[in-house]
Amino acid sequence: MQGLTELGNWYVCNEYQIRGDKIVARYKLSALEDPLRPEDVWWYYSPLRDAPDLILTFARLYKEKSFERAALAFSHKYGLPNSTVAVVGGKEIAYPFAEEIEVSDFWDEVEKAHRVLALYEAVINRDAETVKQSLLGRYMVDKAFEIDHEALSLVEELQGPNGILHAGLDYVIDAVQDVVQRTCRQRIRAAPQNRMQPPDLSNIETVWDFDSLYGAMYLEMWWLIISGNNIGRCEFCDSPISLGRSHPDARKRRHDRRFCNDACRQAHHRSKKRV
Repeated sequence: MQGLTELGNWYVCNEYQIRGDKIVARYKLSALEDPLRPEDVWWYYSPLRDAPDLILTFARLYKEKSFERAALAFSHKYGLPNSTVAVVGGKEIAYPFAEEIEVSDFWDEVEKAHRVLALYEAVINRDAETVKQSLLGRYMVDKAFEIDHEALSLVEELQGPNGILHAGLDYVIDAVQDVVQRTCRQRIRAAPQNRMQPPDLSNIETVWDFDSLYGAMYLEMWWLIISGNNIGRCEFCDSPISLGRSHPDARKRRHDRRFCNDACRQAHHRSKKRV
């Protein structure tokens, strides 16, 4: 397992199956004879680089008619969203893959991501009534962030709709920040260099690690929030999309970006052809 600890990547099995109430990788990465070379049955990608809007795709599973089928398709493309933790030398290590997940746990995380994004969208739209109903529990994002109903009523009385919008934004920030702080961390590393030459100190870079695919997705949500007003709308599904950098070191995105992903671009194209 030593060779799988390079973080920033996420491993995906070639095949997942639904067994009972779980989604399970057909091949156990932890049981391969040579886990350092899993290319035949597992492959990897960099979520922060290759799927910068993954949380939008993940949250959209909430509206799928057949959740199990949609979750299975998501897993084949992006991997399971939870993590594999092992104790090595008395220390917990989170490996960049997962081999199984309860369907109910998968659903709970999809629902949470959907609620976070829906609340954030209501804030962007300045829809104070939807924000208020969300905070009062009708669309509660996470019970860990309970809202004091009397305090919220006082905010509405003293500050009106804008106070409600601020409360909603604070809630979203707290929910996203909680996941990121628990599952993600920054570190510095020296970029690959010629070891026969003196170290080039200008090649020191900051990178992000994450313990689970959830962490990577909420880190992307973090960057969406801090992009501020640099947010557009998908022409097909109307989801908020960041027009800023997908992460701090990435290239700037095109400001005429029209869709949140290729699926929405293709669906929009098909809908135009039918007209």
